Amino acid sequence: MRNVVIAVLSIAVIFMIAAGVACCGRMFMPLWLPVGAAVLVAGATAPVIGPRWRRLLRWPVAACCVAHVLVVGSAVFAAVTVSNFAVERPDTRRTVRAVVDGHFTEERTRYRRVGRNRQVPAGHYNTYHLRLRLPDGHTFTDELPFEAYRRCRDGRRVPVGLYTGLWGYTVIDFNSSNIISMCSNLFNVSPHELCGELSNPTSVVMEPHNAISRIQNFIHILHNPIR
Repeated sequence: MRNVVIAVLSIAVIFMIAAGVACCGRMFMPLWLPVGAAVLVAGATAPVIGPRWRRLLRWPVAACCVAHVLVVGSAVFAAVTVSNFAVERPDTRRTVRAVVDGHFTEERTRYRRVGRNRQVPAGHYNTYHLRLRLPDGHTFTDELPFEAYRRCRDGRRVPVGLYTGLWGYTVIDFNSSNIISMCSNLFNVSPHELCGELSNPTSVVMEPHNAISRIQNFIHILHNPIR
C-alpha cells in the first residue's frame, strides 16, 4: 500500500509541475511569483503538517517534511499558474498583430516499439517553427505544418489573441489556427490543405472560449513554450 501511495504522489507531483511550467510558458507571468508562493506555503506548513505524513509513508520525520514540501509546493505552483491560464477576466480578450521574426526547424527522433515496454530509435524527422514578436517586445514560437511554414515570410504580421487571466497577467490565446488562417488568406491555400485534416477543416480555426477548451489544448502548449 505504501508503495502505491508513493507512486501516486510521485506521478501527481510530476504532472502538477509539468502543468504549471506549460501554462507559465503561455503567459507573461514572472516565474518567481508561482515559485515564491509555492515555497512560502509549503515551507510555512511543513513543520506542522509534515510529521503527519509519517502515518502514511512510514518515513522519518525529516523525509516526511521534504515529501510535504514537494507535494504541497507543486500543488500551489500548479494552482497559481493554471488558474491564471484557465480563468479569463471578463472583457479582456483582444487581438494584436505579431511580426514574424524568424524561422527555424528542429530535428526530433522517431521511435518504434519492439516489445511491450521497449522502444528503439527509428530515424529522425523535422518540425517547423516560427518566432513571433508582439508589439510590447515579447517573443514566442509556434509549430506549424510545413506548407504554412514555407509560405510565411519574415516581416509578415500575424493576428494573435490575448486575454488577461485571473491574477492579472496576460495569456496568449494562441494556437496554430492564427498562422494557418493568415497563410491561407495570403496565399489562397485552405486551412484544410495546410493541416492535412481529413474532416471538418473549420475545426482548425476554432478558438477556445472557455476554461475547458483551453485545458484541452494542453498537449499543444507543452510542445510550444515561449522562447
